[in-house]
Amino acid sequence: MAVYLLATLALLWLTSCATVLHPDGLQTVAINSQPPGAAVTVNGTAQGKTPVQAQLDWRQAYTVELQKGGYDPYRQVLAKQVDPLFFLNILFIPGFVVDLATGAYQKFPDDVQGHLVPAQAARR
Repeated sequence: MAVYLLATLALLWLTSCATVLHPDGLQTVAINSQPPGAAVTVNGTAQGKTPVQAQLDWRQAYTVELQKGGYDPYRQVLAKQVDPLFFLNILFIPGFVVDLATGAYQKFPDDVQGHLVPAQAARR
């Protein structure tokens, strides 16, 4: 029993927080628009209409596009941020190194808020 406990503790010590909490590398990002009901595409793939949630792989780059009749299209490149859990790894140096090496220390914003602007009527 003690061997299993030690093995489990060693495994936790040698892994990183972000990698342990998101082993599949996926993050759920909520995509909303004002007004709601805009068609959502992520990297050219349809995701539905706002509000919608998308599963994004933090190892890739993404562009979110929103379109709705009567409004100018909205486009946002998702910028990664440092995941606050990464700083817990300062206590566990091997986990810190694993997160740095795998890129797991980064994450996307939890949500996208697209504010659609009414399209201007064509000028004569």
